[in-house]
Amino acid sequence: TNIAIGDSIFPMLRDKKYKEFGHLVQLLNARYVILDKQQLPESMTSYLYGGENRVILKWQTEEFIKGLLGKKLQDFGIRYSLYEINPKYNNDRIYLTDDYDVFPKALPNVNYSKLSDSLYKIHLTNIRKPQKLVFLDSYYRDWTLYFEGPQLKAYRKGKNVPVQGFANGWEIDPEEIKSDFSDVYYTTNSDGSLNLNLYLYFEPDKFNKPIRNISITSFLGLGLSQLILFRKKHDSKV
Repeated sequence: TNIAIGDSIFPMLRDKKYKEFGHLVQLLNARYVILDKQQLPESMTSYLYGGENRVILKWQTEEFIKGLLGKKLQDFGIRYSLYEINPKYNNDRIYLTDDYDVFPKALPNVNYSKLSDSLYKIHLTNIRKPQKLVFLDSYYRDWTLYFEGPQLKAYRKGKNVPVQGFANGWEIDPEEIKSDFSDVYYTTNSDGSLNLNLYLYFEPDKFNKPIRNISITSFLGLGLSQLILFRKKHDSKV
């Protein structure tokens, strides 16, 4: 997250602007809140809780709990409690919007599934005009969209932009898609809008797989050599 977001959190809580804080949490894709109930020595409060008056702890009022928190999930002794965020501030990790700076009130036209940490499958429906596709994960230029079809084809590779200072965004332009791609990569509805099947892939993962395979092979080879050595020592004693 960027510094501006971090600097705005405490003033929102201090001024009881819970709705604004909730929308900020929504943009950050936060799902859980930890309520801190510790009673620490005075010497530790100056940097943890805003000074000797422990102002941050005092902001955790009933109004705060009702405004921001949802279901309590678990208590951790008497020190912490884990809550879900208030359901009205839930969001989706992937969504469409007309403006990168505005989180939409409704989240239609997008379905997605996470296949792995580096791969998502996305289905977009009824795309009539240019829209922004947002992926609420740390920004990396290496996140790439691919059209599903006879063969995977990249869309705007390397052209994702930072959103809210930390996430990823792509412009989805139906006219550009119809101009640059064969109709085997999309379907057209009666009103002229498009349906798209996409994959979102983190490119560096293709380099990590061989490394993982080498590591696993090395581990198995080491284990096998140790087993052979043990058997030889055992046989020599018989």
